[in-house]
Amino acid sequence: GAAATGGDGHLDLEALCNDLQGLPPEDAEEEIRAALLRANGEAPDADVLGVMLRIFRASRDSALEGYEPWDVTVAYCGSLTDLCDRNFVGIASGEDETHERTFPASIVATVYAECGRTLALAGELPRARDRLQKS
Repeated sequence: GAAATGGDGHLDLEALCNDLQGLPPEDAEEEIRAALLRANGEAPDADVLGVMLRIFRASRDSALEGYEPWDVTVAYCGSLTDLCDRNFVGIASGEDETHERTFPASIVATVYAECGRTLALAGELPRARDRLQKS
């Protein structure tokens, strides 16, 4: 929340990630965008992806250690890959020519691979196979 951005517009990334830990990814993404806008005046999808990945990794670590269930971590897999799909430079943009596609194939492949491995750990084998094949 508001604690993650100081009055000087500085974004405390660690505080933001701690604040958002455990939230569903849709809510976290909304909070991340708001915090980035307050701190920087903009919220590029690449920055949102970076913060979401950090929260995703913490959530996955907590699930692996048995501190929280896999459902939030699994939900992050869908949100992260959706964000990549919307921004992949290799995708021809049919209807939205104004949206700048900014994620290179290497980033998208890495996110898909991380999500695929995570889904496998969570026992979501068909979805894991799909993500890993796309990576």
